[in-house]
Amino acid sequence: MRRTGVPRADWIGERLKRAIGAEYDAKLEVHKAQSQASNAERLESFKAQLAIQSARDNAVHGALVKYRFDAIKGVLGPLLEFHEAVAALVNPLQLNGGPDFDERVERVVQAQKTFVEAYQPNRIFLPKRCADHVADIRSTLVSNANVFTHIVNPAIKGTGMNDPYAKWNEVYVSVSSEVSRTIAEMESEMRTLMGDERS
Repeated sequence: MRRTGVPRADWIGERLKRAIGAEYDAKLEVHKAQSQASNAERLESFKAQLAIQSARDNAVHGALVKYRFDAIKGVLGPLLEFHEAVAALVNPLQLNGGPDFDERVERVVQAQKTFVEAYQPNRIFLPKRCADHVADIRSTLVSNANVFTHIVNPAIKGTGMNDPYAKWNEVYVSVSSEVSRTIAEMESEMRTLMGDERS
């Protein structure tokens, strides 16, 4: 009797092939599961590292923001006092009375000293634009105080230039208008930095 169908050698080969394929599929599934578990573990580890770094960065940023706000507070008050002292020095209404010239000059000297002591250690914590404004304001105040003290005031007393009143007006306008406008711009920028909407 003759057998029909798949020859025995082919049948064994097919069975062997299926067994190897099944074993390969099983091992592949195990490898996939291990790989996914390993990837998930690495992903969780990476997420944990990112969370730790983010917490550190937030703490540093929070400290920097506090330093920045403290610097703004520490510099702005002495700057405003320095501005007020120079404005009082150059104010034309001084002719109607008030502190004498030497007292006004001493107020400017002390206000500038206080300002410089506050500004130097805090300058690095100010935003760049604000630090630039502060430097410009300081320079303008010092320049105008010097012009008034060394040129305008002696001329008013009869020594030096012929018409000191035009120069006096120029100094007064610079201190009362231009510097005041720059201070207002700087204050606006600082408020924006602290979260206020720009006006």
